[in-house]
Amino acid sequence: MPLTMGTIGERYIVKRINGRSEIHRFLEGLGLVPGTEVGVVSRNDSGLIVNVKESRIALGIDVANRILV
Repeated sequence: MPLTMGTIGERYIVKRINGRSEIHRFLEGLGLVPGTEVGVVSRNDSGLIVNVKESRIALGIDVANRILV
């Protein structure tokens, strides 16, 4: 399922990232690669805030939809 469908407070494992190589490189730079554990902190109309490796990252809806957990 896309990360945008995740429940606030739950932890998930990244299974796959869809999209072009630019998206893969961008998310890899943030530490989001397959096998990484992420937690959904909050959600609003413009995107999500997630925990990744002791950091909080804001992701837009379009990018978060490409992350499958």
